[in-house]
Amino acid sequence: MKKVIESRTIKCDKEGCNYREDITNDELDKWRNKPCPICGSNLLTDKDYNSITAFYKFIDSPIYRFFSWLLKLCGVKEREYTVSTDGSGSIILRG
Repeated sequence: MKKVIESRTIKCDKEGCNYREDITNDELDKWRNKPCPICGSNLLTDKDYNSITAFYKFIDSPIYRFFSWLLKLCGVKEREYTVSTDGSGSIILRG
C-alpha cells in the first residue's frame, strides 16, 4: 500500500496572510493554538486538531487498510487527496 500521509503543512487561514510551515508528523501537537507569527491568528484550533488527529488515526487503522485492500481488489484505482481544515473542525478533502 502506498504511503498515506506524504507531508503536513501548517498554514494561516486568515485572508491575506500567506504564512506556511512544513512540519513533521511529530510536530502537530506543538502547533495547537499557536498564533501565526505574521498576523496572530490561531494556526491550529482545538476543533481542527481533534478532527485531523482522529482522521489520521482512522487512515492508519486496520479497518481502513482492509477496505483499501478490498477496493484495490475490486479494481478501484487509488487517488491522491489533499486534506485540509478551516478552523471549524471540518475535514476538507480535495482530489
